[in-house]
Amino acid sequence: MGGSDDFDVVVVGAGLAGLVVGVVAARGGASVTVCDRRSAGGRARSSTREGFVLNQGPHALFRGGAGSLVVSPLLNGHDKVKMARLLARLPRYRGSSYKHLSAADWIASLGLTDRGLGVLSTLARVVTYSGNLSVISAEAAIGQLQLALKGVLYLDVGWQSLVDGLVTALTSAGGRLLVGQPAVEIQARMDGTLAVRTQSANLVGRAVVVAAGSPAMARALLP
Repeated sequence: MGGSDDFDVVVVGAGLAGLVVGVVAARGGASVTVCDRRSAGGRARSSTREGFVLNQGPHALFRGGAGSLVVSPLLNGHDKVKMARLLARLPRYRGSSYKHLSAADWIASLGLTDRGLGVLSTLARVVTYSGNLSVISAEAAIGQLQLALKGVLYLDVGWQSLVDGLVTALTSAGGRLLVGQPAVEIQARMDGTLAVRTQSANLVGRAVVVAAGSPAMARALLP
């Protein structure tokens, strides 16, 4: 396109989603720029402290079983039977049938002892990344438990390795990454293109993809 600030595709947000969009578009031959108010990665950023890699967000790759709770010494015979039945039925649960319940209320309705309730509640907290099961729906908890039953992978070197790989793929394909450039607004232009205004640049694109922040933040950017 015409100038250094003109692109086929402008992507707002350099998290995993934004980076993947940028890579796919660049590999398809489009001129691409990806901008973000911080460094690349979004919630997939990792930091290293005293030799430990810490993910800055809750991250797991669910590949679709929870550990074998039915043989756990944490559970008595009653709870093992209840848990075995639950785990056998869980893949067939329709989470939407329980959306009127909180995760805490659903777990309480299963007839487990206090210890059984504690074990299942702990598992639910792990897979939902929620410390308070009273504020999330049973539908969400059931869905995450179903995913966990299929297997979960964690990256030994942190999710930053995915971010770094995507950044390399983006730049290798000719894409451009602008960090420290928060989008202020998106403006529609008379020629049909869109302009993404940042604090120090005006990025014009034939197409703009917003992959940043909450839905409310995304709406606030739109013309």
